[in-house]
Amino acid sequence: MIQIPCLARSLEKANIPCMELSLQKLLPATGMILSSALPLAGLLLGLGLFSRWHRGAYDQTLRTNVARLRARSWLAADALLLLFAIMLPMISAVLTWFQQDTSAGPEQTDMRQLVPYMVYYALLLLGVGMAAQRTALGIAAVMGISRDRCWPAIRTGVILGLAMLPPVLLTAGLADSIGQWLGTPPSRQAVFDVLNAPDLNVMVQASLFFMAVVAAPLVEEAVFRGILLPLILRTRGLLVALLLVNVLFALLHLHAPSFLPLLAVGVCLSLGMLATGSVLTPIVMHAIFNAEMLLLFYAWP
Repeated sequence: MIQIPCLARSLEKANIPCMELSLQKLLPATGMILSSALPLAGLLLGLGLFSRWHRGAYDQTLRTNVARLRARSWLAADALLLLFAIMLPMISAVLTWFQQDTSAGPEQTDMRQLVPYMVYYALLLLGVGMAAQRTALGIAAVMGISRDRCWPAIRTGVILGLAMLPPVLLTAGLADSIGQWLGTPPSRQAVFDVLNAPDLNVMVQASLFFMAVVAAPLVEEAVFRGILLPLILRTRGLLVALLLVNVLFALLHLHAPSFLPLLAVGVCLSLGMLATGSVLTPIVMHAIFNAEMLLLFYAWP
């Protein structure tokens, strides 16, 4: 989920009366404050983390967690089935794009159109749970979730989620510059076009927030970092596994301008998984990143 605002043009258009507390005015104001504060906090945290990494503070933890991930007994057939399932909406989107009537204008999104996606996410989570049961370890153990490690994994997810924002936003800016140099017209992911639709129903908006900040991180991290990363690590080295999982992660979003930023996001999320061995860490990181993209959208639509 990538939103790259053109800051200069957007600031010229921003006109937020201080005394008008309507939702349409409050969201941009809140978005401007938070979307600036979060990367700044992430920069400070990132500098501290880089200093500790440079001194070798995380070397032993990394080796231990790589070994733990390799020991998780996921079945390759289950991983391939889940990967195919997560590709289905992407395939459907491509087929719809070829068949759509561009002269008709954008369709209005309502709750009836979102229900199938919610059911789809629920079924994917059910599939992850069934695959975990087939490992004979249970979903908590095979995802690295335990009572004593739960809070440290979430706390690390918050720290790393903030720390990943500056490098990912820089990568997004670089990708935007490359696109302009190549003469590629700017574009954004479809969810932002839906959110930008006039008279968008509040329930639809809230549902899209939930799907972006809760459902998508939960499902995508369970599949990519929870299952695929340990499975590929079993037969490949760390760098190859990181590259394969995250190239696939970026490609499956079907948005060429966002490929490099999404690749950077995926690498950061994988490092989060390696930092704790718990899928809770990349889930929290992913949620923070998607929330930042929504804040940027409302700050500079």
